[in-house]
Amino acid sequence: MTPISADGRLLFGRTSFTRTGSHFAWKCSGDAHNQRGLTLFELLIALALISLMAVMASGGIRSASPHLAVRLASEQLLADIKRARLEADAANTAVTITIADAGYAISAIAIDRDLPRGVAIDVADGNEAGIIIGPGYWLKGYEIALSKGNAHATIIIEPITRRITLR
Repeated sequence: MTPISADGRLLFGRTSFTRTGSHFAWKCSGDAHNQRGLTLFELLIALALISLMAVMASGGIRSASPHLAVRLASEQLLADIKRARLEADAANTAVTITIADAGYAISAIAIDRDLPRGVAIDVADGNEAGIIIGPGYWLKGYEIALSKGNAHATIIIEPITRRITLR
């Protein structure tokens, strides 16, 4: 609730708002009217400090970028592998995930994805045919590594149990 003075003025700290007829006026009490504005020099110093803080913050964002790219690419690949496993079970047939330098493809479910720029992908056994996912169980496990700079992620497909994990 806004305080109102005895003469009907709205009070806001040292400032009051009055209405006289059809005119409105702000009135400052005390030494509030003696305050002066900012100089151009003060504004330039403030702008320089804000710019400096923005530059320092952008360095942190830039260093987090490789980690974010690897994380997003690995989570997408993990979801696509799980989807391929479901398709293999539903169709009772093998599904092949073809790994390339720039991305991967799963023809059975019409997926052809490019990796974010600079993200490298490698299958541990170096299998050129790709990853073969069949119904039931797998006799062979796979380890898929994604990396960019010092950021790394590994997707592990365990044999027999068919468990797929992201590390």
